[in-house]
Amino acid sequence: MLNESNGSNESNESNDDLNESVDMSQVKLVSSVTQDICFQHYRLHFASKKKVGQNKRGHALRIFKIQEVLDAILKISLDVNGNQLTYKNFIYKRDERYSHALEEIKLLEENKYALIISTSDFQSENFFITDKENKNKQYIRFSTGQGAQRFCHILLEIKDDKVFADVSIETQKGVSNHVLQKMLATLIDIIEENDIEPSLFTEVYRPDGTGKTLLKIDVKVKISAISDATLLKRITQGDFISIEIRDKWLQHTSEEVDSLEEVESNIVLRPKGMLDTEISLGNLAQGLQKAAKKLTNGKSRKLDKEPTFHVKYLDGNHERISQIHLDSVTNAMSEMIVKKTWMNKFQRAPILDSTEIKDVSYIDETLLKHLVAKLKYESTNQT
Repeated sequence: MLNESNGSNESNESNDDLNESVDMSQVKLVSSVTQDICFQHYRLHFASKKKVGQNKRGHALRIFKIQEVLDAILKISLDVNGNQLTYKNFIYKRDERYSHALEEIKLLEENKYALIISTSDFQSENFFITDKENKNKQYIRFSTGQGAQRFCHILLEIKDDKVFADVSIETQKGVSNHVLQKMLATLIDIIEENDIEPSLFTEVYRPDGTGKTLLKIDVKVKISAISDATLLKRITQGDFISIEIRDKWLQHTSEEVDSLEEVESNIVLRPKGMLDTEISLGNLAQGLQKAAKKLTNGKSRKLDKEPTFHVKYLDGNHERISQIHLDSVTNAMSEMIVKKTWMNKFQRAPILDSTEIKDVSYIDETLLKHLVAKLKYESTNQT
């Protein structure tokens, strides 16, 4: 899908009439901002699958290296109506409101890449910019096809086997592991449709024995969560604040007032104290599932969605919340809790150090290098 101007902000008025003019030569740009930044961690690989409609037995066996898929993405260069388009010009349109684009890929150091994925919100509200000192305000209003845009940092570290990569995704930027998966799948489709790297979509058909017959294959993006083993252990020891079960998909008439509808319910469970003997994750998972059934028993629902589980815990002086994932079939801890890394009070450099946007890099290399160092430290100091 080509990156086109589209959106749902309806406005025919000129921004010049709505926004105060600002003499940018008189503006003192922010040198840095201090933020608590969180990354969630996942494992990426590319799997092969035999294309349908081939009169060939067996399954696809090809094992892809992360680098060969990245190289194919970097090769995207298409002439469309006289415009030269690269991977940056193609979008994954999540819905009518949100669109995503892979803005930048950069090699930080050997086997470590920085990626930037943008999130464009074409139904974002108009907003004000205010001055902290004199309280002066500037009103920003979007025209048709315009919207707010955010940038998400992603660290991709290729593992020693070259087949898997650890992926760290910045949170609160509109990009999830599912968005990354769809974005990569969109680009792989473009590579195949335009014959940019044909060899990526075939493998030698082994049953033939000659080595000359090829099997046509699809490239599938696989992303799974990396579990937080440290937090898991704390939970089994009772070292957390609370676990909350939330059900936000009820559509149940209130028993007390029949003109009202119950739409949300929750249960908060707190540990009695630190445990001398650790509780097993299996027993904990089964207990949480039973509590969830008690919460929703006999109540009608508007969507086929299960209650969610959230653990609140202390991380130094900070209270954190992570979602617990349970397998609804086996009642076991499935992926359990996605591992998170926090960069507390990190001084983040602004994207722009001037008012010029052309050819700007959106990557904060300092942020990602600090993340690499912190992950290395945590890895070498695990108990």
